[in-house]
Amino acid sequence: MSIFRNPQVILFSSDVVRAATFYESLGFTETFRVPNDGEPIHIDLVLDDYRIGIASVSLHAMIMASTQCLMDSALQ
Repeated sequence: MSIFRNPQVILFSSDVVRAATFYESLGFTETFRVPNDGEPIHIDLVLDDYRIGIASVSLHAMIMASTQCLMDSALQ
């Protein structure tokens, strides 16, 4: 029995739209985008049973900074 049923790889990019366009050229289809309008910070794409999420590098940096701040507060 497999532990992973629907694995998804998350890639970080400084240009989410450009990265998604590349994967669409390989046959992937966009299934999710945040926000719906404007510059996306995250796009999910699917090809058969393969899922790829592309997230903004700036979003990753913001999450990491927030996590560090919470950890620092907990240690004080």
